[in-house]
Amino acid sequence: MSNRKYTIARETNNHNVQDPFDGDLEIAFYICATIDLLGQSEAISKWNNIESKKKTEQILIVKNSLGKVLRLRKDVADFVSGFGSTELNPALLDALPLETRRLALDLNKADIHVQRFGDTVLLFAPVARDGTYQMKTIFAITASLAMIFRRYTAAKIPIRGAVDIDTGCIPENQDEIYGPALVSAHHLESKSARYPRILVGDGLIRFARIIADKPANDALSNFYRTMANDILHLIRVTEHHYPTINYFSPLLDDIFSTNTPQYNSLSLENVMAGAKSMFDQHKIGSKLYWRFLQLISDLEQLQ
Repeated sequence: MSNRKYTIARETNNHNVQDPFDGDLEIAFYICATIDLLGQSEAISKWNNIESKKKTEQILIVKNSLGKVLRLRKDVADFVSGFGSTELNPALLDALPLETRRLALDLNKADIHVQRFGDTVLLFAPVARDGTYQMKTIFAITASLAMIFRRYTAAKIPIRGAVDIDTGCIPENQDEIYGPALVSAHHLESKSARYPRILVGDGLIRFARIIADKPANDALSNFYRTMANDILHLIRVTEHHYPTINYFSPLLDDIFSTNTPQYNSLSLENVMAGAKSMFDQHKIGSKLYWRFLQLISDLEQLQ
């Protein structure tokens, strides 16, 4: 037994651990997405299973694991930034009155928060700001999920994720989300998805449908409807399965410069090849065998 003594900082004695949060708080609707890099727990568990004399092998395992995590973080940031900076349809913008056009240009800025911990990345943002819907932000998050899934599946790196809209808050001086929006996205990813795919919650679908179905009485409401329909084109709803991101929505072809090496590398053919390669690594009848088989089945329905 150690004789070392510890002193609790005096400041902590002034706080009751059951005291409620006493800072400013605003509860609102948020879009929240989670992306999880699968297989990293197993990779990390190998760190300490290597003989001490094989330090080079241990370092290689650590670098491979950490490299995937850091790459995911950078790729998420790059895709979000890319979609967030795409320009509005000029015809749609020109139809707006001058004062509304200034508002639309402001709405064209995607203000997305990114939270990282371990092998998980969270994306979140308020659904509305100053009384206006942040349609560009919602679109940027949804589209980014599609491209991240394509990129990592083609690279034979399994990921799983989810996105939803629900209530939440960002505590004062804390750049992190708390509340039902986070719980919903996390539950969909960790409990419902089960195999590599990205699920879409009912909250996001309901929101997009409500906006898309509203009458376009003016240029701004028409702008909202157009963006809502774009978001719906990025969601795949089937009769007997959870809604998922539509990874190969034709809308993505309209955004990217197609027939380029970068875009072609993320084709359905290459993504399917990556999925089949991961599937071939598992024993017939094993849990992962069936889960990657389901992923292949999902992709086959898109062919």
